[in-house]
Amino acid sequence: LCSSECCSHPWACKFPHSVPRTCDRRRGSPLKVYQISWMASPSVRFLPSLFCTLFWLGLAEAFSCQSDVHLGPIKSRGKKGLSIDDATFKGCPSRVPTAWPNTDTPVVSYRLFQAWRKEWPDDGWKRQAVFGNFRDLAVRSGVKFLLGTQVGCDEQEDEQDWVWAKELLQILGPDAVMGVSIGNEIDILSIKDGTQYTACADKLWTGRFWEEFQMRVSDLDALGLQSVPVTTVFTGAVLSSVGTPFWEIPGFALANSFLKNATDTYGHRFVFTFNFYPYFDPDFPMDVNSSDKCESSLAKAQSFAKNGYGASVPMMTKLAREAVQQLTGSNYYLLWMGETGWSSPFADSLVTSMKNCQLWFSDAALRSYYEGFLQWDLEEGGDPSVPDHAFYFTARDSDNFGIEEHFGLLASCHEQRCKIRSPDFQSTLNHDFSGTPLPILSELWLQTAGCFAAAALLSLSINIASMRRRANAGAAASTKGQHLDFITPAVMTSAAWRLSSQASSPPDHSLDCLCCGSASSSGASSSDEVESSSRGSCSFGSSPTARSYTNEDLGEHQLV
Repeated sequence: LCSSECCSHPWACKFPHSVPRTCDRRRGSPLKVYQISWMASPSVRFLPSLFCTLFWLGLAEAFSCQSDVHLGPIKSRGKKGLSIDDATFKGCPSRVPTAWPNTDTPVVSYRLFQAWRKEWPDDGWKRQAVFGNFRDLAVRSGVKFLLGTQVGCDEQEDEQDWVWAKELLQILGPDAVMGVSIGNEIDILSIKDGTQYTACADKLWTGRFWEEFQMRVSDLDALGLQSVPVTTVFTGAVLSSVGTPFWEIPGFALANSFLKNATDTYGHRFVFTFNFYPYFDPDFPMDVNSSDKCESSLAKAQSFAKNGYGASVPMMTKLAREAVQQLTGSNYYLLWMGETGWSSPFADSLVTSMKNCQLWFSDAALRSYYEGFLQWDLEEGGDPSVPDHAFYFTARDSDNFGIEEHFGLLASCHEQRCKIRSPDFQSTLNHDFSGTPLPILSELWLQTAGCFAAAALLSLSINIASMRRRANAGAAASTKGQHLDFITPAVMTSAAWRLSSQASSPPDHSLDCLCCGSASSSGASSSDEVESSSRGSCSFGSSPTARSYTNEDLGEHQLV
């Protein structure tokens, strides 16, 4: 109806075929009035976007695997989250489990290890589509994400990773971000194969990592994420220190110095995060007088009792809290468990004596550990053996830098059934995902194509209706001669009523009148300027179709 520089109503739009005229304001600021079109109605212009949004959300599948084994209900579900593995991220991002497998309980938080990997196919829109899928999941379900970012030996790769992370953070928005993790398990970087990692770790711990951490936190602040918690994820091994709360070993890992700097600089915004895996603990022995039996160690490793044994998760959590208190002198820092899980079948990364015990990586062991996690009570305030939040690893089986592991609660993207099920259980879903894995983002292809097709058809229908309406208006003009460029007093009155009724505040009564000039494609000239009087009437000067409108013409819907 009028240009944005003069009109306070945000839904008013300027159309390409509009012809500007001027109108006086008592305060002296000009108001450009444009041709009124039925398409100016916000309800009509909003239809394509609304239809497209509903179409997309309707196709964005609320996925949950099927099983005849039910393990719910979950305790402390608001303090538990699910990690999203690389297989899910790159293969079926629209099929993220929205309910905990083998339960009906919704997942409320997810851990993403990084925003994107350079090895994944990407021509620009694919990455955006995946990011959009996570955003839609947050909008639809109200979930939050702990987003990880890498810090390693390749500085250029780290920089690109951070660019993608900032892109995803802006798409998600602050309400969907639980926290940002800068670095994952870099305390064991130096023990990876190859001498280059030793030199790399030394460079990281002697300055680069702390500088990188501060830079990224500053970037988060610039993005408006000043209140988002920040953390670095360490393994449980960092607790096995002598003389300091955390590892402080030159040439290996200076974790204690880093954590001291982080808490001194960022206070309680910094969160302590650790990964605990009893599955890999080398201290668990075989049963007495046995080389392939491990029932005693398995029971201890899988215990979630607050007074658990040795390397069980509750006891490791208690040790971590004691180390945090020793380092900071405070018991009020948040402590998250970034990962825990159990692999079944056998994980190639298992190198302890437990690799000889079939029971250790059996289906029964997976079920027992997962069920124990679900029933773990995290609501007991003040109990040092429980974290403030815990993530289970992971949704689907995924390799670990080329090493085959099976920590997933589903086997793959093309499997509808949960891993924990009866041997003869068959899925009742209509879709068959038992063949070749789906091409990356094929479902998003369908969603995007369908969305655009539906929006295009709707827009075409609206344009056809608009053309017919303009044609009818032109015919009426030739017989009645009472409207200017398809604007009649009735339409003007209707526009005035819409402007008045849709405004969040009373209409601006400083406007003398609403009026429009003749249908001149060359724009307004000095002879076409509107003449306004204090009586609230307007005329079109020397225009050949000059006509005056008074307040009475506008009736009860007048603006003045």
